[in-house]
Amino acid sequence: MEGDSRRAGNDVADRQLDRAAIIAAARRLLERDGVGRFSIRKLAAALGSKPMTLYHYVPSKAALFNLVLGEAAAEITWPTPSGPPRERMITLALGLHERLAAYPWVIPILQTGTQLGASAIVVTDRFLAAALEAGATDRQALSLWRAVWYLVSTDLTFRARLAGLSPDERPWYETDVVDHLPEAPTVTALIPHWAAASADYRVEESITAIVDGSLHHWAPAD
Repeated sequence: MEGDSRRAGNDVADRQLDRAAIIAAARRLLERDGVGRFSIRKLAAALGSKPMTLYHYVPSKAALFNLVLGEAAAEITWPTPSGPPRERMITLALGLHERLAAYPWVIPILQTGTQLGASAIVVTDRFLAAALEAGATDRQALSLWRAVWYLVSTDLTFRARLAGLSPDERPWYETDVVDHLPEAPTVTALIPHWAAASADYRVEESITAIVDGSLHHWAPAD
């Protein structure tokens, strides 16, 4: 009887399933646990269903991630800057950083290079258009966008990791490893200032430096 009751409960849950419910539950798990701990099995358990049932609605975990990304991206109003190409590129990059900071679970999915929320590609398009207008070749524009994306995604990943440290974890520069760096005298000398420099880090300065350096590199030689 107990088995019959459990199966009946699953049948009811399965009848209540639809793609929207699956996407919403997947997003809740991603926001709570992150990408690394996500699985279709956990999602099915959260929905009171079975993994194979979910595959009737989404063909794979990758496809599910793409749907969740699309939902998140649709919530974001991406910047539409005007003005010279340099200012537009910097504004777009900073806007990307600012908006994705509210969705830290998105970064590991995007870093795989296999998923991209459709509306987010608008930022890429606007950035590339500005780079080409500034005189970049196709290859140079794509390389600059890659560099900016690596900076933005790595910075957000690092910030999320630091925010998630447990009370007994500390950044490496606050551990005793700094007492055993005889071959790194410059690092050793800077260690006392490392925490303050990290706290004072401004991603906009790095983005501006990358854009300005690229513009200088693209400029024709006299």
